[in-house]
Amino acid sequence: MTPEDSRTLALEHRPCGRSRQPNPRTTPGPLTEHDGVRSQLLTSSDRHWPGKPLDYVDFVLRLDRPATGPGRGGG
Repeated sequence: MTPEDSRTLALEHRPCGRSRQPNPRTTPGPLTEHDGVRSQLLTSSDRHWPGKPLDYVDFVLRLDRPATGPGRGGG
């Protein structure tokens, strides 16, 4: 990833009519490449409560982009 490819993503939730709050845990997965596409999964949990497994995920986002092209070593 080059500096011009950098992005910021903040996942938030709005519990029961209150103001938006950051999700307590957002976990980026590894960057993978398959058939010329780079992908990364981000998983997140909106909140914790007693008895909720720490690996519980209630939001998944997959980011895809071409692995080659202008500025990425391709044509």
